[in-house]
This record gives sequence, C-alpha cells and structure tokens, in this order.
Amino acid sequence: MAVPSTPQHYIECEMCDENCLYHCNSCYVRLCEKCRDNHKINPYTKAHDISRYNPRILAIPLKKCPRHRTKDLDMHCKECQIPLCSNCAIAPDHHGHTFEDLEEIYSKHFEAFKIDLCKIYEYFLPASNDVLDDIQDDVTKVKKMIGETRRKLKLETEAVKREIETAFSEKMAQLEKIERETLKDLYTQTKTMTDYISYLNGLAKKYQFKLVNKDPEYLVRNEAEGINSIPKTSKPAYPTVIAGNLNKAEVLKALSKIFPNVSTEERNVRKLFSLKSLPHLQFIKQNQKDMVNSRPCKRWKMSNFVTEAEGITVQGLKSILHVSKDQADRLWVSEFGGNLVQTDKRGNRLRSMKISGTGRACHTMTLMHGNLLFIGKENNVIYKISDDKIIKFVKTEDWTALSIYSSYRNEDILMGMIKDDTETNDAKVTRYSKTGKKIQDIKNRNRCWTGMLYKFPDYLTENINGDICVSDRRKEAVVVVNKAGKYRFSYTGQQPNSEFSPCGICTSTLGHILICDPKSYSIHLLDKDGLFLSLLNIGQSGLVRPCGLCVDLENQLYVGYYESNALTRYTLYKY
Repeated sequence: MAVPSTPQHYIECEMCDENCLYHCNSCYVRLCEKCRDNHKINPYTKAHDISRYNPRILAIPLKKCPRHRTKDLDMHCKECQIPLCSNCAIAPDHHGHTFEDLEEIYSKHFEAFKIDLCKIYEYFLPASNDVLDDIQDDVTKVKKMIGETRRKLKLETEAVKREIETAFSEKMAQLEKIERETLKDLYTQTKTMTDYISYLNGLAKKYQFKLVNKDPEYLVRNEAEGINSIPKTSKPAYPTVIAGNLNKAEVLKALSKIFPNVSTEERNVRKLFSLKSLPHLQFIKQNQKDMVNSRPCKRWKMSNFVTEAEGITVQGLKSILHVSKDQADRLWVSEFGGNLVQTDKRGNRLRSMKISGTGRACHTMTLMHGNLLFIGKENNVIYKISDDKIIKFVKTEDWTALSIYSSYRNEDILMGMIKDDTETNDAKVTRYSKTGKKIQDIKNRNRCWTGMLYKFPDYLTENINGDICVSDRRKEAVVVVNKAGKYRFSYTGQQPNSEFSPCGICTSTLGHILICDPKSYSIHLLDKDGLFLSLLNIGQSGLVRPCGLCVDLENQLYVGYYESNALTRYTLYKY
C-alpha cells in the first residue's frame, strides 16, 4: 500500500485506499463499502461475519496475570516463551532474561496469521478447488473414454462374430454341397444295384421254371442265356475335416489393444506470484514482500534476445492496430476506422477493404488453408475470404464482435464480444469450430474473485497449452483462462502506480505471452503461467507506441504502432 504524502486522516480499506467502514471478523480485513459488497459475493468469503469497523478491534486482548491478579499481561519472555506482567519480570526466576513488548509480538503474529488467512481464502482455496474440479473433469473424461472404448469393443466383437458366422455359413454350405453330390452318386448306385438284383431275381425264376420242366427236348431247345456281370460301383469320398487354428490369442489379436496407464503427469496448480492477483494482500508491509514470489523488473537487451530485421512501410495507412500473416509472406494490416490492407513484405499494397471499426483485432488468418476471417461493418457478421470469394461465415446475433483469432492448434475460431446496452453491459469469449459451429461460451459468470471476467475483450490469442489470453483495455488487464474456460490468472503490469493499457497480444512457439503496452512504449513478456520475465523496450525514434502484434511459426515478430504506418520485424531466437 502506498505511503501517503500527507498525514492520514482516516483508516484505509485494506483492498483499496478508500475510507474503512467495515471489518471482517472472519479474516480480519478492513473494508470500505464497495469492497464489503465484493467480499460478500466472493464464493470463499460470502459467509464471513462483517461488522462496522471499531478502531479498537485489533488491539491486544487484555488478560490478567495468573500470579498477580491486579496486573495485565503486557510482556513476553524470550527465554521462557511465556507472557508476563511487570511484577513477573522482576521475579528471581526470570533474572537475566530478555523481555519483549507483548503488544508488538501480538501485532507481528496477528499480521502473519492475517496474511496466511488471506492467502487461504484468496489463493489456496480457489486453487485447490480448481484442482478438485480438474479431478472431477478427469472422472467424467475417463468414464466417457471407457464408455467409448467399451462401445468400440462391442462393435468389434460383433464384427468378429459376424465374420465367424459368415465363415460358418460358408462351411455349412460347402458341407451341404458335398452331401448332395455324394448322396446323389450313392442314390444312382443304389438304383443300379436294385435294377440288377431285380434282373437276377427274374433270371432265377426263369431258370427255375426250365428246371422244373422235365421235357428233355425243351431243355435242349432253350440253352442257358448266361448271367450279366455285377455292375461296378464306387465308394464315396468322405469329406476330410482339419481342425482350424482359431484360438483366444487370435481372437484378441483381431480386437483393439488396451494398455493400462503406467505413468501420470503432475497437475498444474495456479501460481501465487503477484500482489495484484490477491487484492487482500496489498496491505503487506515492505519488509514482508518476500512472502510473495515476484521477480524484479528487468529489460531485454536487444542484442541478446532479438535481432531486428527489415522494416515494412505499409502504403495507404496512417496507423496500425492489428497484424495478421499468412504462409505466403503476405500481411493483412488494419487501422482506426476499419481500413484493412493486404501488403507484401516490401509494403506494396495488394488489396484493401472496409471492415469493423469497433474492435481492434478484427481479422485473422487460418493456418491450413490461409483463409482470411474478418468482422464485417455490421459488427455481428464474420466473413471469410476463400479462393478470392467473400462468404458469410458466422453471425453473432445481438452480440457485437470485437476480436477474432484462428487457433494454430485445431483451427477453432475464438471471438471476443460485448453486449453494450443499459441492461446487461456484458462481455464474453466464444469458441466456434472451423466450420462455424458454436462449441463454447466463456462468460462473466466465472468462479473468480476479480469481479467481471471481461469488460472489453478487443485482443485475444490462444497459447500452446490451450489457454485463452485476452487483452481487456477497460479492465487494464490481461485475463487468462484455460481451455475449459476456468479462470487462471490476470496480469496488470509491473509498476503498482503506473498505467497499464494492454493492446496487441500473441504467444510464441515456447508458450510465452507477449503483450503490447503503448503507455510504457514496450512489450511485456510472460511465461505461460503469467510470471513476468522481461520487457522488450521499443524506444525507436518516432516508433514509441506499439499496438498491433503478430508472431509467425518461424518466430518472426511483427510490431505495428499507433501513429505510424511502419511495421517493425524482429527475429526472436532466445529469451
């Protein structure tokens, strides 16, 4: 908290510099009326007991000495580590001991407990609940994945069953064919033999009749006819069955393989690194700041971190608010008023059009096909240029689109929007698929103690871990949520009393976040968890207010400026 230059005439709220009117009896924080209201809507402090502020509420509790009933305990023996009264201090059993003012000891420990209590409510509880939510999300995902795997295995098993049944039917048909052909041949042989037996029976009767006739002359006249030989027949070819080699291993081989998880990844926990991320801790004294993990502000040395490449002067523009780059070394650059220009790397103007003038990051390039997406003049219609044809892509209904970004990860489309009317005055970030189907809304109703999540999301980007990073100039902050839309952290600059006006934002291939700040004429560099790393000082003559920002896959950084049509190009190679 800043030290006032004049004598303080009122007790300050510990969350801001307004007059303290209330006191939280649960976490011992002094509050003004506005901060009291925020305290009541915070999900982790809304049940706290808040009362009117009493200046004596933080004084040391008076307690009588058990040995000297008329004396108060007002001293502390360092050797014995017990409270004493003044009479105890001169007793023989404390001779030569060192004493401290009990009120000072109480105040010191009170402040320490107060700091830890605020940390619990403002960091550890929200962060732990985030982890718990992640675990619950993992439970849902595991159940869904197991269900999908179970369904897939059932389908595969049914497919294997169908193949087996088909093979069985084919084998049965083959057996039936063999049976038919074999039995047909046997039936033919049966008929042949039946006919032959009938012939023999007839011949036997004939010969018997001749033998019965005793007339010698008849026997002489009728010689024996002879007997036809037995017809030839053949034995059938019995089908040979060879057992198949289908076994359990072969069946398992035909189905999907399932591998148990043998390694786990440690969960990410939101870091505690900035006083501004914990408003209740702003009362920490200067000598207690080492309790918060912060780093001193350092500046980039241009020769160590970036090399400046050839600059570009864009014809037909007066300022540069936003930059998009395709894979053919062409740039789309926009300025105030909605003028959008396509230029080559030499600055030659290739084409131009009129787009939205409400937001700033009003255009983006898709990675795979190099299509341009931009917010139209209507502010609620997104257009796409594909094969030199302009087509309507998405309509945002009654929301005003401010910013748009095409993901390098999956080509999802992220859009920052506002509903700027007297009833709602709302803002959100919406995710669309690459075909224009809405798949996610990240609204202001987010479990976050910083109030509204967004006010005016006019620049946004996506990091390599799926985090959505938004520059919000009305909040004077960069707000980061994870891919599920859960709040992770906010960044409000490095100097507590200086203005921070975030504009263009992008992420590098290392997952670092780069933010333009025209107020400080610099670019802030953060890691993926919001920890400040350094500043890139622009500081060139006439080019002092960076606004538009773009990094391509080759780590080429393009910087545009408020009051110039010059683009500065840098090569990021080490930071």
